[in-house]
Amino acid sequence: MNDINELTFAAYRRALRSRNRSEKTIESYRKAVRELDAFLGGADITTVSKTELETFFEKRLTEVSGTSMAIVFRSLRAFFNWCVLDEAITISPMTSMTQPKSDAKPVGVLSDDDLRALLKACSGKTFTAKRDEAIIRVLCEPGSPRLGELATMLVPAVDVKHDTTTVTGKTGTRTIPFGDKTGMALHRYLRLRAKHPQSRCPELWIGPKGALTPSGIEQMLNRRSTAAGLGRINPHRLRHTSASHFLENGGNEGDAVALFGWSDATMIHKVYGKSAAAQRAHKAARRMSMGDRL
Repeated sequence: MNDINELTFAAYRRALRSRNRSEKTIESYRKAVRELDAFLGGADITTVSKTELETFFEKRLTEVSGTSMAIVFRSLRAFFNWCVLDEAITISPMTSMTQPKSDAKPVGVLSDDDLRALLKACSGKTFTAKRDEAIIRVLCEPGSPRLGELATMLVPAVDVKHDTTTVTGKTGTRTIPFGDKTGMALHRYLRLRAKHPQSRCPELWIGPKGALTPSGIEQMLNRRSTAAGLGRINPHRLRHTSASHFLENGGNEGDAVALFGWSDATMIHKVYGKSAAAQRAHKAARRMSMGDRL
């Protein structure tokens, strides 16, 4: 965000903390404001018009799920209501605006070629390159962690003896197995991490100033995906791709629930949509075509 918007949000953050809002909630507000800041090209966010906001929401509806869109909408509405109370503006540009409706389109699945391009964008011998490759490979494993789970992983979470990682999130703690290439990427990252100035940080993923925040991980992935020519990709899209790949290749729903940390199988149908399920069913049918055996 530009300096003006950073100062505005810093004041808003203090107001949120005075109301005992959690850091997770504050980060959600910051993410929404940052997205609008990027859309406006760094212009003063308090000068945004209703028309510009409508265009912003229309664009975001093509990029994120309905649930994510609802969070952004509510976060910005709360932000602009505070701007009125703080006398930064006289009236909220979101007054009389209704939450945009979403067709609840399933999140797009990345192809193997897309994922190879994304990993290629992380090629190099630097600490950052090895870290980013390891993060992306962990996100591609069956059981792909949520963003919050990924950011809070601790160093002991990586078990190189059993090739597993442990994450803790809203449905508790679970273990995610990883393959050989992910294991090698983690090994290379941990070797460089041990020599890093922030190596004493308990969190697994670190940068120059300490542990990577969820926002920092998202920004990293956006940089890498843009460099790979894939546009902006968020961690949830990799998690979705991992789940779709697991189910498409014969993984059953019960195993998916355990691996991905869902409360039950209904999440599969709710989040990943009928079209994705139908696509998997068609591919399975072609593999198992009885007509081709006759």
